[in-house]
Amino acid sequence: MADELHLAARLAQARLQHPVRLGGPEGRFVRRLLDLTQRDLAARLEIAHVYLSRWERGEEFFSSALEMRLRLVTATALQARHPGFAVDWPALAALKLREAVGERPMFRFAWTLGGWRQVSEDAAALAAA
Repeated sequence: MADELHLAARLAQARLQHPVRLGGPEGRFVRRLLDLTQRDLAARLEIAHVYLSRWERGEEFFSSALEMRLRLVTATALQARHPGFAVDWPALAALKLREAVGERPMFRFAWTLGGWRQVSEDAAALAAA
């Protein structure tokens, strides 16, 4: 289980430093990995938890500024939880976010009773529906 959590944390770290905009399910993955509730993360972002919930479901979109704040807040929490992780703060702060036009998602994971599991696109589409 520790190896799975370490791998999931590394994936979250890589995703936070990738310039393609985050989707709600990816944000949920990072939030759950950090054991944060929607209310906890929303308080750190200084937004309503309902807005965060809608974003995680794909009903709302974050501005670039809010997404960057999300990335910085979650990267800080990730580094605090996993002290061996090194975050390239200048590169993260200078990241130019872009839409994922014609690109496949970097990864898809789903929370199951046994923890995080990588899922196929078909399973991810069913889970999102």
